[in-house]
Amino acid sequence: MPYTVTASFGGLPAISLDGRITRGSTPDTWRIRIPHDAPLTAAAGDLVFQSEDAAAITLATCIPDLSTLRTEHHDGKREWVLTLRDRRATWPGKPISGRYNYRYRNNSIEPTTQLNAEYIAALAMAAAGESGLSSNLPLTYPDIEWDNTPVNKALDELLSLLPGHVCRDTADAYSVKTTGDGDGIDANWPLIIPDYLARVESGPKKIHVKCDRTWFGAALELEAVGIEDNGMYEPLDSLSYRPSLGWNYEWPSLFSGVTAGPNRQRAFESVFRCYRVKDSQTLPFDGDTIYVTDRDDIELDDRRVVWQFVEPPPAYVTGIYYPYGDHPQNTANCPNVACDFVMDKGNRLIKFEYPIFKIGDCVEPAELKLHTGFRLRDSSTKAWHREIFEIERDTGEGEWTLEVPHLWRARALGYQNCSLSTEVDNISTLTAEAEVYLFAWATHFDAIRDKRHVSVAGLQEVATNGTIAQIKYRVGRGQVPQTRVSQHFEART
Repeated sequence: MPYTVTASFGGLPAISLDGRITRGSTPDTWRIRIPHDAPLTAAAGDLVFQSEDAAAITLATCIPDLSTLRTEHHDGKREWVLTLRDRRATWPGKPISGRYNYRYRNNSIEPTTQLNAEYIAALAMAAAGESGLSSNLPLTYPDIEWDNTPVNKALDELLSLLPGHVCRDTADAYSVKTTGDGDGIDANWPLIIPDYLARVESGPKKIHVKCDRTWFGAALELEAVGIEDNGMYEPLDSLSYRPSLGWNYEWPSLFSGVTAGPNRQRAFESVFRCYRVKDSQTLPFDGDTIYVTDRDDIELDDRRVVWQFVEPPPAYVTGIYYPYGDHPQNTANCPNVACDFVMDKGNRLIKFEYPIFKIGDCVEPAELKLHTGFRLRDSSTKAWHREIFEIERDTGEGEWTLEVPHLWRARALGYQNCSLSTEVDNISTLTAEAEVYLFAWATHFDAIRDKRHVSVAGLQEVATNGTIAQIKYRVGRGQVPQTRVSQHFEART
């Protein structure tokens, strides 16, 4: 009798059973009915169902949800009714830690942390206690930092960037498969109810990869400013306490032309010590000169953009200034300013430990440039500068964007004696990495157009994979057992 099916949970015979197997890190649930003819002892155990003409289907270590336990009457007999969850319910209690593909500011990967996504997925599956190997994931290097992260959340984080799925095979092992990896519905399954392929195009026409904000490295021109009593910084000649003859005749350690009291104290604190990024800047990048018209469009950082496998070194200042030497001469060849400073990122300025100025017939502000890293808004749209890559499919409607925060463009200008000498840019390697994501997701959306949903009389053992998204089973109570299989979607029926 091919329709004769037995089912049990933890050795307890089942009157009936229905549930499903789907992809992902979230456990599926099964509803089981057990004869109410003795006290019930339930713990984690194997869920097994089998027809006479087929091998048993086993879901090992299912967990009973005691909050769902109840009794019901059917045909004059009492039954225990209980919900089970498959062993993925234990994954939140299994932590994983690891730091993979740490990125330097130029977006290069620290070599000792480099692992591809497929290997990282395999580590996560091993932490979950699963032996299935991950396969065919796109060759990508996502920036991962797990610190005792529940393995289900770790997998969800990783697979949010990739068209991959946690799948169960017919040996009851879980692994990660990419979309399209694995056999679909077989029209030659015995006792299959004939069906037709449904090609449903629900994907986007255009796919975008949105990178994080671009890191710029350049020398920014500075202007001398002072602080007002309201806490605002203004150019020296705009200060309310500007001496009547201007600042050119004020020695920075005296400021005798400033009224004694709070104003003179503010002069000591800020004049010739505070230098702010100028509103108007020209960044002469090759083929793409960038004009900055508002310093508020710049997000300053206190470290530079460099092209070595190192943490970015601190910002520094170069320029023409009086080096406090024995002779009243200013520097030549634009050397570094040998004076410590602190950066006020909110006000886009730096404050030196002591006054920095030029000397000659009179005193005047130094000519300074700040060499540092920064991010930048477009002067007209106010959108952050970032790279957005695009691929267009043959079919589809609308647009879909994948945000990839571990990819960003890095552009840096190099200087010698304050003159531009070199330029470095990671656009070629960035494009190559972004295209892997674009092609992977385009392949995903192309594959999932081909949807099918079939019913099979009896038990058909099927694996979820990159094609089969769901299997539903219904057995027991003298009814013809049924297997329903969905390809590239989860049918609600």
